[in-house]
Amino acid sequence: MLLSSGGTTNTLNRLAARELADRSPDPDDGHSMFIRLTPEEVRLAERALLGNAAAHGEVFDGVPGADLDAAAHALRAVPLPGDRDRRR
Repeated sequence: MLLSSGGTTNTLNRLAARELADRSPDPDDGHSMFIRLTPEEVRLAERALLGNAAAHGEVFDGVPGADLDAAAHALRAVPLPGDRDRRR
């Protein structure tokens, strides 16, 4: 999906706010959540993921894999909001 964990959380928060997803805590793992979607919501999510993948494909088409790896590695050094003191 090419989403970071923060991007995934943000997306799920927006879906939940629009009542398109229901989240519940995983009783076996306090850090995890279960996400439930209706069949219609699954179809919508599939369309969105396919569109997202196609857009990324257009952007990255023709970029050598080594360049993509180098860019991903460089981005890991950029601290996320709230993590300014922590470097990866």
